[in-house]
Parts: sequence; structure tokens; C-alpha cells
Amino acid sequence: MGQSEKDGITCYMVIDENGIAMARGEGVVGIPVQELREFLSDNKRVKDYDDMVDKIEVIEIISPNIDITWQKVKGMLVVSPRDYVYLSCSRQKEDGTLYLLGRSIDHPQRPPTKDAVRAFLHIGGWILKPVEGRPDATHYIYMVKTDLKGSLPKGIVTNALKKQAFRMIEIEQAFRKYKKKNV
Repeated sequence: MGQSEKDGITCYMVIDENGIAMARGEGVVGIPVQELREFLSDNKRVKDYDDMVDKIEVIEIISPNIDITWQKVKGMLVVSPRDYVYLSCSRQKEDGTLYLLGRSIDHPQRPPTKDAVRAFLHIGGWILKPVEGRPDATHYIYMVKTDLKGSLPKGIVTNALKKQAFRMIEIEQAFRKYKKKNV
């Protein structure tokens, strides 16, 4: 589908052989890796930068680095709300690179309901890497491959994923606002 750029972020979009869209956003942000991790991992902050999230809740904590989360995304116009149940895990390598990844699973505490279409997250998440010589910066890659389910026009799906790939713009703004309030 192609590549586009905006505010220092490069977005790559592809549709696989099954018609499932994949997006990747990549850039450098002026936030240290650990602070960015804490901000991205704080479910109370998600609505500060993602206006499509309606509800988000950790269902089960398996370990300090693994949990199961339920998330409901708002519908709009003729598009029904979507929800996900996904396993999230984080791992940090010795070089400081941090992986925050998730994948859909089933969980008895959150079966599908009539209130939302149960979407499937093949993989989604972040790779956060310190920028050499810049302790205040993170090189990031955001990736998502998701099947939103239902009969949605391809344009709606690609626009939604492209918006996610460029999400760091809103994340950085929300982070700066949060830091300003909590200094």
C-alpha cells in the first residue's frame, strides 16, 4: 500500500494475501525509553492520546511483565465498536531495547458480547530503543496487524491503522502535558 511521512514519523502500510492490513510507524521521540515505557503501560493515560479507546481494563496479571487486557474501541457513524482481549508482555534486552507486544487470546472473563465486534490482534506493540548519545530520546517502531472483523470497507481499515501508526504524535503531546502537570 505504501509509505508516508508526517512530523518525522514514517508509516508503512501493507495488505497481506488474506486482505488483512498491517501498519508500522517508526521515528525518534524526545522521551527516554523507561519514561515512555511507563507512560505507554499506564492504562489510565491511554485516553489522553487515543480518542478511539472507550474502555480498557487489565483482566489478569500473570507476572510483572505479562498481563491480559480487554480494550473496547468506539464505533463511529456506520462502524460498530470493536473490542479485543489480548495477552501483553514486555521484555528488555541488555542493550536497553524494550519490547512491548500483544496478541489476541480468549479469556473466560471477557467473552464476546453483542455490544462490540470482537476483533483479532495478530500482533501489535512497540520496540523502544535508546538513541546512542541521546539519553533523552527513543527510537521506536510501532507495529500492528489486526483483523477488525465484520464487513468494513478497505479504506476505513487502512485509515484506522494509519492513524495508529502515526499515534506517537498524540502520545508525545499527552506525555508533555502529563509531565508538566506532575513536575
